[in-house]
Amino acid sequence: QRLGALFWRDLLRKYGYRTSLLAQLQPQDPSEVVADELIAALQIATSVDNKMRSLDSLTTYLGFAPLLSEKELIGLLKALSDVKCMSTPSRNTALIEVMRHLVRTEGELSYPDVIQAARPLFDLALTTQFNKLRQQGLTWERWLEIHKGMALLLLNKDDVEAVLKSGGDYVSLAPQLSRLHAGSMLGNAVFSFARSLCASKAL
Repeated sequence: QRLGALFWRDLLRKYGYRTSLLAQLQPQDPSEVVADELIAALQIATSVDNKMRSLDSLTTYLGFAPLLSEKELIGLLKALSDVKCMSTPSRNTALIEVMRHLVRTEGELSYPDVIQAARPLFDLALTTQFNKLRQQGLTWERWLEIHKGMALLLLNKDDVEAVLKSGGDYVSLAPQLSRLHAGSMLGNAVFSFARSLCASKAL
């Protein structure tokens, strides 16, 4: 009850059934304990009081806590996806912190189904961050170097490694780039230049 099963209606309209997968998820063990520290941090992050609302406690908790239980992860994602009082930038920041936590604790190995269900949320948050940093002058190579762990929650690892090792010979990697470009908003944003290059050289 404290981490209710709600979903973000705007994303449901945008992504359809894929977002509803998160709303339908239930932990395999409903009796799992939810840490009081996580509940307190989430309450502060989603407070209706503008003066009280802050991501600091949630960011700190996710940065040092052991891998969240399945119940904690599902509840946290559902809560973040539906909160009306949280701004879109704050929600995206919180989702990126969840992704950092999953990478640090290798959560993708434990909860592949949960991560797949949350894929639209993660995709939107990380793509928004990439586009913002690109506008500030950060290259896609440097961004990917810094955020590779999180990016690989959304992108095919073998395809990404092939592109990074290509030395700029993108034309020979048209199949990999096509998959990356079409597979997610993030791939579309990060590899759009290389995909366009392949298309132009193929003419």
